[in-house]
Amino acid sequence: MPHEPLERFEELLEEHDRAVGYSSVAFPTSISAVHRQITETETELELFLDERLVEWLRTDYGEVLRDALEAENATLRQLPSGRGLDVMLASFDDRVVWIGVYDDDGDVRGAITLESERAIEWARERFDRCREAGREIPPSSEVGDE
Repeated sequence: MPHEPLERFEELLEEHDRAVGYSSVAFPTSISAVHRQITETETELELFLDERLVEWLRTDYGEVLRDALEAENATLRQLPSGRGLDVMLASFDDRVVWIGVYDDDGDVRGAITLESERAIEWARERFDRCREAGREIPPSSEVGDE
């Protein structure tokens, strides 16, 4: 069931009002789920994306990236390549943490969902580090078309 970890991520995204996340990889279904939350709901999203991922999104998902950059309920920050985490990480309403593990090819191999205060605090610390290292991608950035 290779899609199950991402399906759980998408369920959590739909069930909560606020999400903070980091990734250096992206998948079409997850891109669609995040785009839908940004454009069709009031879910607040703060996303930290690896620099290489941002460049890939500019090239292959320009309109989606532009929508996210222009949305009032989303903040995107870019991290220098290699400065992020070695996992996909998301926190939902500061109550649930989802950690996805991927292989060298960028394929998700598994995920775990945690609700302990210790896990939530660990995720907060990681996101604080991302805020320090990242820079906001302003809406005026040139974003290519799909």
